Amino acid sequence: MRVGLDKKLKNLQVYDGMGNLLQPPVESGRLVITLLDTPVFLVAEGTPAEELGRLASGASLTLPIPIARRFTVREGRLAMELLVGNNTRQPISARVSLPEPMLFPLAGGAETEVTLAAIPPAGEGKAVFPLKYGLDRNGEFKRLMLDIQAGDYTFRETWLLWLLNSRPAAAGIKLTGDPAAWSGVLPVKLVTTDRSGATRRLTQVRSGAITGEEALTQGMAPILQGKSDLSGRVYSQWDAQNLYFAAEVLDNSVEKGDRVDIYLSNGGTPPSGPAGRIFDLSYRVDESGARAILKSGEESREVPAAFRKTAGGYFLELSVPWTALGLKPEAGRLLGFDASLTDSDQGVFHAQLVWSGAAYSAGDPAGFGVLAIGK
Repeated sequence: MRVGLDKKLKNLQVYDGMGNLLQPPVESGRLVITLLDTPVFLVAEGTPAEELGRLASGASLTLPIPIARRFTVREGRLAMELLVGNNTRQPISARVSLPEPMLFPLAGGAETEVTLAAIPPAGEGKAVFPLKYGLDRNGEFKRLMLDIQAGDYTFRETWLLWLLNSRPAAAGIKLTGDPAAWSGVLPVKLVTTDRSGATRRLTQVRSGAITGEEALTQGMAPILQGKSDLSGRVYSQWDAQNLYFAAEVLDNSVEKGDRVDIYLSNGGTPPSGPAGRIFDLSYRVDESGARAILKSGEESREVPAAFRKTAGGYFLELSVPWTALGLKPEAGRLLGFDASLTDSDQGVFHAQLVWSGAAYSAGDPAGFGVLAIGK
């Protein structure tokens, strides 16, 4: 963004959203401010806020912008794909680079910068960064950043990667509620205290899921008294007929009203792109028996399930036919995915944990992670 400098302004300063003083360069009598994913503030001595607002509203912002971003699969690996559109009247070039390549989960030998040359008017250029994640591993809460320059337009794009890998089943899975059938399958975790840090915990405060050990730092009484009160792991496998899920849940009071929800979308993958149909695969303790409900819009159907109580909670298995999802089974397919655990105590809602979409309403595709159908 380029902001014109008015000679009447005294001591004009620029701050980021955390109050840090920035020192943007000046070119041709204009401040060149890099746009980030946090607010930028202009302050000038003796200048009313509304006058600064008019100054900012008159800033020139070049028009090339990213128009789409998504995860995709390239040569058996997960990749980040960014489309940069050109809304100007002349060809432009763009440069997409990694600001911290040493911390970025990039595939070995991959380039850390992509130049998109001569993007035509109304056209688009595509930058792809292959990640180190193949179709056989998980990756939870990975913050991915890209710097983008297109003409005079500069900004930083931040994505969050939540990835669950669905492993090919060695043999047809029989739903018995036995955890042994899932030995060696990597899970993702639904917990309130994890290495994902304060950002993840704050979103869970919003949903009421905060542990005793976090109570002092967040300034509120704990709702969940540790992992034994409510936490879990979610697994996935697949074969030519079905997509399978398992949930290993710690709950010190298993009762009617407790539930597990698996959310899926059969369209584009996060963080953008059409979601397609949204499915909610739900199981209610002591109500569902050997069946779960798969719902999409106004349509619903029963699907097989197996439930077994354990010493510290319960273990659940679910099976969804590929035909019910409107998909063909194939390695490398990416689906939108999320999971939630809901806990009721004495018939009253207690707390809910959400895997990737804690900052959104449960089942909102804006908060979905990625389910990769693995090899």
